[in-house]
Amino acid sequence: MTSINSSTYTIRYGLSGFGPRNAILVKDVVVALLAEREMVHELNFRLDFHIFEQNGNANDAGSGHAFQTDCDATLNSSISGAIPFTNSHRVPGQYEHIVSAANDLGSAVAEELEADLTRYEAEYRQRNPAAYALLRKATDKSGRVNTSSRAFATRGLLGKVQGATIRTILEFAEKEVPEIQIKVYYGHTVVGADFYTPKKPKLLVRNNESMAEQSFEFDFVQLANGTTGKIPVSDDVASKAFSSTPNIDAIRSFLDEHGVLDTAGLVKQGSRIGITGMRLGAYDSIPLILKLTNILLITDNGWELDEREAMKYQGLFTFISSHEGNVAPPRHAHTMHWPGILPFLNTQELHTIMLQQDFDWLSFVMPILKANVAAETGTLPSQVNRPMTTEQRMANYHQQNIQYRRNMVTEAGLLRAGKMAMVEGFGFESDPEIADQNLVLIAPITRRDRAGFSFRYSCAYDITQPTVARNTSNADFFKHWGPLCALLNASPVAIHDMVARLFGLGVARFVEGSFEDIKLKSENQKVSIRDHDFDVLFAPKVLMPTADVLLQSLRGKVKEIAPGVPDYIKGRFMYDINGEIIHAIDVGSGGHGTTETLPGGSKTVVGLQWADTRNHLSAGQWAATASRTLLLLGALKAKGCDTPAEEILTAYIDTLPSQYDYEAEVTSLEATWKEINERSCFLRVLGWHFSRLSDWASYAIYSAQCVDRDLREGCIDALEKMQPLFRGFYNAELAKVPPFKPVTRDHFFLRRHLDFTPIEMERVWKRLENWSVGSIIYDPPSD
Repeated sequence: MTSINSSTYTIRYGLSGFGPRNAILVKDVVVALLAEREMVHELNFRLDFHIFEQNGNANDAGSGHAFQTDCDATLNSSISGAIPFTNSHRVPGQYEHIVSAANDLGSAVAEELEADLTRYEAEYRQRNPAAYALLRKATDKSGRVNTSSRAFATRGLLGKVQGATIRTILEFAEKEVPEIQIKVYYGHTVVGADFYTPKKPKLLVRNNESMAEQSFEFDFVQLANGTTGKIPVSDDVASKAFSSTPNIDAIRSFLDEHGVLDTAGLVKQGSRIGITGMRLGAYDSIPLILKLTNILLITDNGWELDEREAMKYQGLFTFISSHEGNVAPPRHAHTMHWPGILPFLNTQELHTIMLQQDFDWLSFVMPILKANVAAETGTLPSQVNRPMTTEQRMANYHQQNIQYRRNMVTEAGLLRAGKMAMVEGFGFESDPEIADQNLVLIAPITRRDRAGFSFRYSCAYDITQPTVARNTSNADFFKHWGPLCALLNASPVAIHDMVARLFGLGVARFVEGSFEDIKLKSENQKVSIRDHDFDVLFAPKVLMPTADVLLQSLRGKVKEIAPGVPDYIKGRFMYDINGEIIHAIDVGSGGHGTTETLPGGSKTVVGLQWADTRNHLSAGQWAATASRTLLLLGALKAKGCDTPAEEILTAYIDTLPSQYDYEAEVTSLEATWKEINERSCFLRVLGWHFSRLSDWASYAIYSAQCVDRDLREGCIDALEKMQPLFRGFYNAELAKVPPFKPVTRDHFFLRRHLDFTPIEMERVWKRLENWSVGSIIYDPPSD
């Protein structure tokens, strides 16, 4: 064990929040330090972390809002395996178990389940049959649990195992790594920040028990307040609403308190329960409530519904949403691999589209995806995900769930695979990995290390820039954005089909309305919306940046894109109002943007700088590089650097590809831009023509020719003979195609992509290895 002498320079870090992002970051910092221990000793410094977590239970460390250890709701996705990080080969072999605890949560969860599989199966049978069905599906005959391909357990289990790995790292660091000191203040909330001295930021912290407040000064602060939820209904309605963590014991107590349960502990027949929303949060409590009826029958592989029992509970659930037919879809695709036969968009084309400056890429690509889905499923683009009532939509999804269980390709599966691919920078590919490798050879500057979450978090950046969003409403973009996010967060079939079946059996109903429409009747204390009365309401908390006390406290203290929305720079640093970089990094909801009203009354979204705060895999990938960024900041500070953030940004700019090389690469993609626009025009005119004729069979035949220019021209000639105006319509669409105008180099690297990639951070490390006072002068980028 290495000792620390009294002359060691201490770098103080203050972290707001100890949910998944900061917890994973701390784990990775410990591993990064082990890899760079020699450098830390040479510079004779140590890291002193002070972490403030509002949750008072140390066992919930790292769980955040979504993964609290008492949560009985199901996961909706798989868990990542080992996430590679730079210089892992430099970590001594005896610390292999620490490396695994830090970056391989998937294996840790699998080991936990496999060690006591019978107990977990029995627990899920009793508490959440949907989770039981998922676990059975993920377990092979030998008892091995596959955690990497699809959802398999409850969110509480993930929180439990993540907490265990964090405690392992904290205990190890305390005993074996004196170069780092970590103190966690549970039951403490960061309620404000003082950035008056940008290089010595302060956090104002409240003790949740005594309510006393104290100010702490640091060298660097890291804000990760995550997804701050707010009860969406009025205070009087909230008195009869359940908005807590989905937990069967808590739900049983809540229903019993409000007289919904009979003496046997079952939901009384004739009871009415309102549920706000039609997304995952609304679905979470359904299997838990059904366990308090006799509707659910547990089978060897999951559950079935007893239709005779269901008849006793007609109208038990009423879902309330402001959008008829807009419901969380089922998860029929678990990867971005295109499950169809003939894709209409490749990765190079999508990459090119995304390079276009200030372009509404989503409104451009969605019609291509719909055209592709129509051709694959034997329908017309106008019929793909067509408008329906909520009851019709659920009936349609139930039929698709049946097809999915028969290993058939479904509309929902094609749409999800396509949207997953698009938002992570891919076309519709049967082998995305090969497509990415091929594109890196063609466009290494703009592609390498960009696929995946680098695209996902940045894909709404340009369209929500103030100069773009305030000039013209981006409502068309966000008309597609909501359904895209809904599909990305699609519900596992084990729980989705349960809800869909309840609609089919009359147990669940729908009423259109907003949170503001929900009232509490004084005469009978019933929750109501118009002529619908409920005994109780289930109202899951909704994500609201305004609920983040710390974020709101920054108004007027930092440079902003819009009121309450900081203007972040590379590395997710913030500026103060004078333009000086603050030693503060934010990875919470500050980058989610805000909605503004334009002079004409239309809505527009401003400042959506990242969109991955709630994603667990994204947190792991980000932390692998962000941990090295924090270590480098400390190393520069130990060397006597007063402006380490500026030096890192200067070194980053110095290591960027030249303007000439960047422009040569993006210009070479102009032919790709022309091709995909011609194809888009062709598909658009085809859809118009064959929709008039209701001729889906001919549409499928002609649309299959879209990927080849010569074949397209042959189709146009043939169709011109049947419809003399066809080529004229096509040429009119071509005339609307804008010229190819890619984003500038500095905008691409410094603004759109705010995080450092692993390769970029290594270049910065090498550039700063021999840093000395006065060796680099910071020159702020103009863009």
